[in-house]
Amino acid sequence: YRRAVNQTINTSATTITLDATDFEDANYTRAGADITINTAGVYKISYSVYFDTNTNARRTVEGWIENNMVEIVPSRSAGYSRNNYDDTASCAATFLVSLAASDIVRLRAQSTGSVGTAEGQANRIWICLEYMRS
Repeated sequence: YRRAVNQTINTSATTITLDATDFEDANYTRAGADITINTAGVYKISYSVYFDTNTNARRTVEGWIENNMVEIVPSRSAGYSRNNYDDTASCAATFLVSLAASDIVRLRAQSTGSVGTAEGQANRIWICLEYMRS
């Protein structure tokens, strides 16, 4: 799943609204930002949050995955960018996690820095789930 338009990454935790489905199977389904697990088991989850700063500013963006509104450890990653010349960066992670049927997974991000904002870039924010085994 991915975000097909830009999304501002706020200084408070921001849920990434996923609005494009590239691949999906019977093990999980998406409704907006929420991915519902249909088949219990071990999943490999990968994600990336690619962002840009909107001014001559330093920004750090952290990304993570939540299961039922609780952060999955070790899903957190961070990226840093600065100024108007080299102002794009990404944070990404891949990990394994055991999930139960009806669990709800979502991608979250948060921005910190001195001034300006971080803008998540269209089609460069995504999450991929792969069912591994029961």
